[in-house]
Amino acid sequence: MSKKVLIKPITILRDTNKISEICFKENQPIYITKNGENHLVIMSDDTFNNILSKDNEAAKITYTASNNLIAENKNPNPLSIPNNTSDNYGFTRIGLHVFEESIADIKKNTESIIEEIKNGIKNKEKIIVFPELCLTSYTCGDIFYQELLLQNIDSALLKIAEEFKHQKRLIIIGTPYRIKGQLYTLYAVAPDTLFHESYIMSQQSSTKDIF
Repeated sequence: MSKKVLIKPITILRDTNKISEICFKENQPIYITKNGENHLVIMSDDTFNNILSKDNEAAKITYTASNNLIAENKNPNPLSIPNNTSDNYGFTRIGLHVFEESIADIKKNTESIIEEIKNGIKNKEKIIVFPELCLTSYTCGDIFYQELLLQNIDSALLKIAEEFKHQKRLIIIGTPYRIKGQLYTLYAVAPDTLFHESYIMSQQSSTKDIF
């Protein structure tokens, strides 16, 4: 049977002995309200550590399940859960990176992406995410179908993957990509350089219909 959620007004904080007694007796968080809205959460040290322990265990279970699924698809995952998850309280730092994109200038955009990834690594981000179609910019129009542009995409992705192949983190980059004569907007995941289909950009469709 689940415990009843404990909600107390902020005035209870005037009596520190009482709030301490409730924390240790109930062994669960106490939600403190101010002017009718959530304001604070108070709990004992034991309760706090128990919550962290459960969150860390859930994260490990999720990670193991994900690894098993990837293994079945014969696709290794470069990430690993650190042994001492208490250092980050079981959380994963995610960085969302944007930069000034240059239209169809893959070389310049690749350099910007690499620089942003390095900044994310310095910031200890485990997942580094870039916008959709950031490798080419979103407004290429008919340039999306030029052969040279599509060839340069392969080179750029391989360069990024090679640069960070030893990094145990996910790097997600938005890019157009051609598969079996069809053009897709995808998210490339490095260092594995996996590709996940988002939606089809048919070569027979106009860019106006796509965007």
